[in-house]
Amino acid sequence: MGISLLVNILSGINLSVLVFLINLPFVVIAYTQISKKFALKTPIAISLLAAMLAIRGGLFVA
Repeated sequence: MGISLLVNILSGINLSVLVFLINLPFVVIAYTQISKKFALKTPIAISLLAAMLAIRGGLFVA
């Protein structure tokens, strides 16, 4: 999420969108290098993180 946060600060693009988009290439790499099962579960986790960021409106800061 670090790269997404930096791009968000510099560009103002929604953090939840950036988290999803920046992680997509890693899903493709996981599909080819690790396993199909892992690569199919990863977008679910990324989508849930992006949804929580969208609902919360940003970082989970106390």
